[in-house]
Amino acid sequence: MTLELSQKHLQKLKEQMVNAGFPECPIEFFDIHSLLSKITILDIEKKIEKFRMIDLKKISNKDLSNALMEVLSININGDKHSILFPRFMEYPAKTRFYRVRKINSNDTSIPYNTISKEQDVWNPPVELILQPGRLNKAHESLLYTSPISPFTAIEEMKIHEDEKFGLIVYESEFPIKVVMIGFWEDIPELTEEENLKLRMFTHFLHTEFTRDVGFGTEYLYRVSEMITKEYFDFPPKDIQDAWCYPSIATKKHVNVCFRPDIAKDLLRFVGVQFCQIKRFDDVIRIKCNYIATGIDANKKLLYSSVNSDLCRQLFPEIKIEK
Repeated sequence: MTLELSQKHLQKLKEQMVNAGFPECPIEFFDIHSLLSKITILDIEKKIEKFRMIDLKKISNKDLSNALMEVLSININGDKHSILFPRFMEYPAKTRFYRVRKINSNDTSIPYNTISKEQDVWNPPVELILQPGRLNKAHESLLYTSPISPFTAIEEMKIHEDEKFGLIVYESEFPIKVVMIGFWEDIPELTEEENLKLRMFTHFLHTEFTRDVGFGTEYLYRVSEMITKEYFDFPPKDIQDAWCYPSIATKKHVNVCFRPDIAKDLLRFVGVQFCQIKRFDDVIRIKCNYIATGIDANKKLLYSSVNSDLCRQLFPEIKIEK
């Protein structure tokens, strides 16, 4: 998996925009050197400082969009040009992605009511999305996952010791192309100052995507959601399959978010591990009690014991204590 600033992707993106009816982009849009020469480090600092003064609870969507454009663009002869050049990464086929759902303490019967049918293992119904999230508006349902490590998904959901939860496991059937948000690696072809300027813009994104948002302050998500849709939403499947952004819970890891239709096209549902955890200093030990894998004719999940051959086949990482 490599992080790249791909000229091939940029050119393909440009062609897609033209074919979709967007006006032809001026060549400067794809010329990093030309754009970066039009702004100083002090200019970037002032842009970000000005944005931080905004009352995100009261500002209108239109004004917020304009404020973001002021931060993330460079004015050239009266025209604003975005300075966010997309970077991409690809997860290979057979990569596992994880999602966690908490199980209510009063949900004690097996199968659990919380996770008992096919719909329960995918994105939640739209009518349940009452508040905005990191990448979604209110009443917009997306599938949030953590790639490779189940511990990232567990920490994102702030699972406590002995709290019951379902660890939902998917596996990619095809390579997954993600656009990276809030990550930077210096580009050898750029000067030290040019890399620093782009790093400053990227740090602004990283900060917005790792805000610790609590109950009653969900309006803070408006910024990351708007950045995602206005600056990192490229033609699906051809250019990108999902968004990749930093995990707030485990700083060195990431999350990957899919639109529901793309998720079901590219991911295979493997199963659910019904678990609890114990914490030992910085180590988390996962205890799995049951699994659910197949789906019957009524779209109900089929539960199995962790002692089953099916469990050993699908989840060899689950060790049976004797």
